[in-house]
Amino acid sequence: TGAGSPPAFEAIPGGGKIGQVVSTAKVDHFSTSSSSFTDITGLTVNITPSASNSKIYIMSNFQGRTDSGSGYPVYRMLRDSTVINSGTGSIGSRVQAFVTMNIYNADNATGMSIATAFLDSPSTTSQVTYKIQMKSTGGNDMGVGSVGGDSDSTHNARSASVITVMEVLA
Repeated sequence: TGAGSPPAFEAIPGGGKIGQVVSTAKVDHFSTSSSSFTDITGLTVNITPSASNSKIYIMSNFQGRTDSGSGYPVYRMLRDSTVINSGTGSIGSRVQAFVTMNIYNADNATGMSIATAFLDSPSTTSQVTYKIQMKSTGGNDMGVGSVGGDSDSTHNARSASVITVMEVLA
């Protein structure tokens, strides 16, 4: 290479290629007032890795929602029944989550766009299920895919929610 030219790089054979992509979009809303984690219907996807050393790259984006009143929603991601892409393990009353909408407005509903990405190592060639769950911390209605519940109003809008998984070959 000449002076001022960028160095030449060679591709490393094999690793880092995408083997398969599976995605699902949720176009309706979901809500819960449960204080227990609940599967968000439509934010679940299955993939079967082709090799046990493959990694799975998970991306998800959605509109989180809290209605007026106390409390806030907490969201977490799971591989089958294992919590992934989260803070450290539960300590006292704290729970594992990848995001919590700690936005409080006693008078109005609040929404927030939430996006996450995570590289997982499931170490299997069996089908794996990835999903997003949520719970309400205050007993009030919380949700995904809309702001202000799902009432028919000009200030309420629905947004798409997506979860996509990609197998990254070793």
